[in-house]
This record gives sequence, structure tokens and C-alpha cells, in this order.
Amino acid sequence: MAKFLIVVAIVFVLALAPRIWRMRKLADQRDQQGLPDVPPALRGPEATYLVFTTRYCAQCGPVEQALRSRPGATVHVIDVEREPQLAQNYRVRSAPTVVEADRGGRVQRRLVGIDWLRAEAAAR
Repeated sequence: MAKFLIVVAIVFVLALAPRIWRMRKLADQRDQQGLPDVPPALRGPEATYLVFTTRYCAQCGPVEQALRSRPGATVHVIDVEREPQLAQNYRVRSAPTVVEADRGGRVQRRLVGIDWLRAEAAAR
């Protein structure tokens, strides 16, 4: 009987996994859609990155360096203590948070933490 229950639980989890993944992806897209465009004064000719940091953020330096190494990237480091309204507009809750925008200033991605940097480095 216990083996049967284990098999049923595994089948149940496998059946729900794709749906949970789709729901999470849609939630991420909705989260990015609610973000305002990057102000014109901060936009670059190509991709623009806003790196939100704090004075105690040890991971922010490597994130900034990695973004500056990208060709055509415009990188602005924003101290959330000095620019609290801008940080609030982009829903910054932890550092580093990176907002990536296209040349028109539309937000393409909002990335939190350093794990995404490791994932992108591995993908290259």
C-alpha cells in the first residue's frame, strides 16, 4: 500500500510541475510589465542596466563589472539610500537588483541577486 501511495504522489507532482512552471513564468512577466520605463536621462544607445546597490553590498561590484564588460552596455549604479524613490519604482527589496532596458527605455528584465549572473556566465 505504501508503494502505491508513493507512486501516486510522484505522478501527481509530475502532472502539476508544468502548470506550476507556467504560472510562475506568467507571474514574472506580469511583474516586469508593471515597471516604469527607464528615465530618458539614464538611457543608453543600446542596452541600459540599472544596478541598485547599497553601501554594504559585497556582490554588487562583481555584477557591475560583468555588466560593464558587455559591448554597448550603459550601466548606472544607483544607491538605494540616495535614490529611494527610484528604487521603490522598480520594487527593489534587496541588492543587487538589476533592471535591464532596451534602447527605448522599456524594461526587459528585472534580476535579483547574483545567482542570475552565474547562470548567464554558464550559458555563454
